[in-house]
Amino acid sequence: NPGADLVFVGHSYGGSAVMDIMRHLQGEPYGKVVVATLDPVSCRERSHPQERAAGVLYWVNAYCAPYRSPMDAAARVGGPWRECPQADVNLCFSGKEKDTQGKRYRHSRPQSLFTDAHALGGASAQDMLLAACKRLNIGSRTDNADE
Repeated sequence: NPGADLVFVGHSYGGSAVMDIMRHLQGEPYGKVVVATLDPVSCRERSHPQERAAGVLYWVNAYCAPYRSPMDAAARVGGPWRECPQADVNLCFSGKEKDTQGKRYRHSRPQSLFTDAHALGGASAQDMLLAACKRLNIGSRTDNADE
């Protein structure tokens, strides 16, 4: 379905891969595009610059800083994006704080970066992505043979 709307959620290298995908799709037919990146990381030479690709209508970026665990070493080595000036929203979760399950925010535990409400905005990245989908009328279409 070349006109389909696209909703991307990418964690770690998958976050930077989302923007790479959109750069490669330039000129291709697709519908509206919204993106959530969860602590995106680059391979040093790829996915630079760390900016919004053409065609992305909404981008929420949730990330963890500072990293507090040896489990997050791969993210440090890969090149964390952290705050992305071209994102519509940047949500920084401190690696010194605990998530709703009582565990510290970490790169290696992305679910809480997506689902936990952020202290400053009161909404989660998931909530913001769903609100953008609703505002842009993504996923609420009904198939109608007469249209």
